[in-house]
Amino acid sequence: MLALALADFTAVEDNPNSLWGSWSGDRVLLIGDYSDDSPDFLTEEEKLELKTKATTLPSLVGTEFRDLSQNLGEWFKNNGKLEELFPAPIHVIVNLDKKEYLDPEVFGNDSSVEKFALEKDGVMKALYSCLFYSTGSGGGDIEGFKQGRWVGQRLSIVGKDTLSSGCRNISHDVLEDLLEY
Repeated sequence: MLALALADFTAVEDNPNSLWGSWSGDRVLLIGDYSDDSPDFLTEEEKLELKTKATTLPSLVGTEFRDLSQNLGEWFKNNGKLEELFPAPIHVIVNLDKKEYLDPEVFGNDSSVEKFALEKDGVMKALYSCLFYSTGSGGGDIEGFKQGRWVGQRLSIVGKDTLSSGCRNISHDVLEDLLEY
């Protein structure tokens, strides 16, 4: 679901599912279910939004997860159209703020979104490791992944041929970190 939410559908004339691409270009992080702390990098506006929606992050996340799980079928409706919608042969996960990207092929995945989006390992596991955020209050954290390198950054999945010049491939660095832990 994360890959479908991050996919850049701006070039698609008729996106068959409004949930697909709905997070493309947004700031993203993975936070533990026991965390009561707000991430220290949030703007005052974002902190106010969280405070307005819920008193703690777990209750906010819990509400959104419940809503999502009730509508899980919506995420995969028309998934047969993914290959048609992503004609570029190679897609990468790009950090728009840091100008870095993860290449699915380095992690043993097929480079087409409709293939790696449905995997739980490979490039998606690498993405998760880049998005982990922890204040350490929940316990059970892997020290090397407490603060992922992309926490709170703007992300998207785009065709590799559309990357801006100067984007750096960090796939091998992230793969080394994953193999170490």
